[in-house]
Amino acid sequence: MKNFTLKSQLYYYQFYSLFFGISLLIIGSILLVSIFTNVASAYHDENITILSNELLQEATKYNKSQGKEKDEIKLRLGTIVSERKEILLEEIEHDPISFLLYALPSEVRDQLPPGIREQIEEHVEIEGILTIIRGDDFVNKKSLVTYYLQDINDPSTTYTLHFAKNPPALNSDSWIIAKGVKLDKKLVLANGNEPNVNPIEAAAAAQTGVQNTLVIIANFTNSNVPCSFSTVESVMFTGIQNIDQYYQENSFNNISFVGVVKGPYPINYSNDSSTNSCDLYGFANDADQKASQAGVNLSNYPRRVYVLPDHLDCGIGYGSIGGNPSRSWVFGPWCDDPDVYGHELGHNLGNHHSNTPSEEYADVSDIMGYAGYGYRQFNSPHKDEMGWVPSSRIQTVTTNGNYIISRLEDGINPGEPQVLKIFKPDTNENYYLGYRRPIGYDSNLVTQYRDRTNVHRWGGVGGTFTYFLSALSDGQSYTDQTNGITITQTSHDTSRSFVSVSFSGPECVKANPLVTVSPISQSGTPGSTKNYTVTVNNNNSSVCPQNQYNLSGLVPGGWSSSFSPSILNLNSGQQGSSTWSVASSSGAGVANYPITAQAVDAVDSTYTDSENATYVVFIDTTPPTVQITNPSNGAAVSGTVNIQVSASDASGINRVEIYIDGSLKKTDTSSPYDYSWNTRKYANGTHTITAKGYDQAGYFSQTSITVTKVKR
Repeated sequence: MKNFTLKSQLYYYQFYSLFFGISLLIIGSILLVSIFTNVASAYHDENITILSNELLQEATKYNKSQGKEKDEIKLRLGTIVSERKEILLEEIEHDPISFLLYALPSEVRDQLPPGIREQIEEHVEIEGILTIIRGDDFVNKKSLVTYYLQDINDPSTTYTLHFAKNPPALNSDSWIIAKGVKLDKKLVLANGNEPNVNPIEAAAAAQTGVQNTLVIIANFTNSNVPCSFSTVESVMFTGIQNIDQYYQENSFNNISFVGVVKGPYPINYSNDSSTNSCDLYGFANDADQKASQAGVNLSNYPRRVYVLPDHLDCGIGYGSIGGNPSRSWVFGPWCDDPDVYGHELGHNLGNHHSNTPSEEYADVSDIMGYAGYGYRQFNSPHKDEMGWVPSSRIQTVTTNGNYIISRLEDGINPGEPQVLKIFKPDTNENYYLGYRRPIGYDSNLVTQYRDRTNVHRWGGVGGTFTYFLSALSDGQSYTDQTNGITITQTSHDTSRSFVSVSFSGPECVKANPLVTVSPISQSGTPGSTKNYTVTVNNNNSSVCPQNQYNLSGLVPGGWSSSFSPSILNLNSGQQGSSTWSVASSSGAGVANYPITAQAVDAVDSTYTDSENATYVVFIDTTPPTVQITNPSNGAAVSGTVNIQVSASDASGINRVEIYIDGSLKKTDTSSPYDYSWNTRKYANGTHTITAKGYDQAGYFSQTSITVTKVKR
């Protein structure tokens, strides 16, 4: 009940504060201005390196300086960090891996002066609610997915998330903890898996039942939607072939879209990109406000579609991946294209694109592929994902034999399977076999898919693409040599196809291993050793024998590098780890240094992988903080006293020394720092307890208290 209450409060902030313009609007505007652009970052890399090294060097001077010189250095630091920050914000968009390699470790950031520190990237954990929006440019065959995270502890703050690898397979409204590096309102994560993303409550998109839908037509100040009210209403709800009927047929009447069209309303935006960028939430919030003022009860509509004039920065359509309310945006001359409406609403239901292995959108047997092909039904894995095909009509094939597939479009032949699934062991996916016919909303189906068994693969979890592999006519086969699977369409009629499936046994297929390094960046003083964890995944196919990988490191000249262990013996699919110890040279200057860990197949060196990391050499001149927490200063003591000390430093504590009346009693190298003092051996009266803490750079600080030993 506590979680429900907290989440309900957050939803209130999330969807009603959005209506009146929270910071998400600005973030979305900035991000969407650069949609579908690709800018090389070589210039950025060189300049970030120079600026980062200047920052480290000036910060070192600052810590050693005094008076006027200190003020002058701080001014120079301000100029450096401002320029560096501007380039890093661009780097996040173009190359998040590069950004993480340049991000300063927390222990370095913590030693920078106030006013400078706040402009530096920060390692954080943020708990919040996820929103995912996918943008579609069908003309240029490009798409963009954008992730937003609204801070659950500060609902007025929303971050854009950027993943270096493996975006999470989640839907909007998922409640997560994200661990990464933030700069302004951008948060960069090494990958979308744990421990970087920890789902507290993963949201599922609604895929069945009546979907109450509000369609709002909104005009800009300088242009109008080119479609009439009646055209939009016809496409969505009232036409001879409309979106509601389309989804009913696709889902075997499991889902329907029922609603109203409102507008057109004027909103205070133009399509002049120099004045207004593609501010999706700004458009939506303004349109919602106008509809609400006109008497529309927005809370009645968990599905919302916004029909808007053309905008040069906006592409064609957008759809949130799930969400309540879910949102879709349709722009300009595509306002009468049911393909675009159906595609974006598919995103709202949780679907991603239907691809081929080489190209996004290229499976046009499915409305989640390219637009412009007219209505066509969802493919077999998408229908399974939505839960529209009854489980009784999905058959899992594990043995050689002949099988029947009833056509996917309708409920004909109720005793026969409509989908065959075959497990694909090397990737933990499934093959999906569905038979397609040009009937109903599949009448526009492209010839290459008609009267054929369509072969797809899909990973079986939401938030992932489906992939079209082959459309088999009579006598044609699809063969997976890696797993020893052959699928053949032997014949077909108007309502079914007949296929044979044979399993000949998988063969060993070797692949490059996968190497990851954690943490991606650390700092140390010249000559110090830092330990990284190197993880290697054996990606060979399941029947391959155990594989040996030799580990090596590439470090700057004069440095040393060693692995423990230096050899990993891994079974197929197994993961192993090694501790990589990297020692900088004693003469290393203050700077960022790239280092690389590599794993090489011991038998065939062509199978290899490597991963970069960063070692930041920084001279720590800030002494640690040391405090005696027990006993208290001035206390009266007797018997055995447990002396307790706390010590902290950005670079870590090397040791803590505890003295009684100037005599060293204990050296502690790990927390808790304490000493059991037997006061019986000491005279009554005043005694001095001193604690001295040393950091990893050799700097120390000490603190003392006095106590009075009394006779008890």
